[in-house]
Amino acid sequence: ELISLKSPTRNDAKKLRLNVPNNTATYGHFFHNLTNPAWLPLLRQQKFFSRPLKPIYEPRNEGYVVSHPFWPQSRYLARMAASADVATQQIVVTIAVSIETENISIHQDLLDAALALPAATAATLTNHECQWIANQTHLAGLLPERLGQTIAHLSVGNEVEAALELARVTLAVLPNPRANEATEESWSWHREPVSRLGGWYYGRVLQLALPDLVRAGGVDALTMFCDLLESAVNLYQGHTPTEATDDYSDIWRTHIDHRSGEDVKDYVASAVVKCAEQLVKADPTQVPTLASSLQARHWRIFKRISFHLLTIAPENAGEIIRETLLRSHNQEPPLAEEYVALLHD
Repeated sequence: ELISLKSPTRNDAKKLRLNVPNNTATYGHFFHNLTNPAWLPLLRQQKFFSRPLKPIYEPRNEGYVVSHPFWPQSRYLARMAASADVATQQIVVTIAVSIETENISIHQDLLDAALALPAATAATLTNHECQWIANQTHLAGLLPERLGQTIAHLSVGNEVEAALELARVTLAVLPNPRANEATEESWSWHREPVSRLGGWYYGRVLQLALPDLVRAGGVDALTMFCDLLESAVNLYQGHTPTEATDDYSDIWRTHIDHRSGEDVKDYVASAVVKCAEQLVKADPTQVPTLASSLQARHWRIFKRISFHLLTIAPENAGEIIRETLLRSHNQEPPLAEEYVALLHD
């Protein structure tokens, strides 16, 4: 009876709150079948969006397993975001940014709402999501897929600042939680930086988001990925003297144009390479500027990437190629492979 109403009132929303059992079966039926956005302000007044379902922690084998139950209200919000009515879109965003929860499935629904909204409106919602993501150590479920899609959506809609911020916090490089377990100053596997995403998911977010992000953000996108790579190498080489520039990338990144492993720094290095390649292919005249900015970075990996970049459009970078080839320290291992490739071209 309530679902069929075309013009619900405050009393109808109150009737729902007082007479329908508050459980996922009855609410699931109501919100799954509800297509009328006129309910939104009434449901908000009756605080239907103020108590999101919490994650469920189940003890198991001296630990616990966490499940993230679906919340009918957030799924309804995601559907209503697809409305062409501006007022409906605004109230969806107002409700969405008021939701505070650790339930990942709800955040998936909020990103579904962002994907259905125009990019300019979605930016407000994604800024709210950035604040939540920044406090997480692990992003699971369908969330990485949604994040990659949302970064691309913002980029296509020319909301570059929001897209870059969401990418920055999603792909952030973090210290290994076991780093302090190392008992000696020499290199340890525990120094390997980590991220909020598993390796495959990290690559998936890049696959979904990078082309559109670079197309919209240009050099700003390259700078962001370079900053991420620098953070990764800083963590990896945290025990080395400040003046050292050898990052042992010839070991963990054997060939500059494709990954050698599944660790975070290798994925970020791929992002820098792909970003630089895309920029150069779109505008070959940028080669000297981009190569110079890469060579100005501290770690050796950036110089290797710059040498690779110079081989893509050498006709636009004669002077910097000449300078690069004449520097004697560039002829020494582990830069020899990229140096020879550049000299050969």
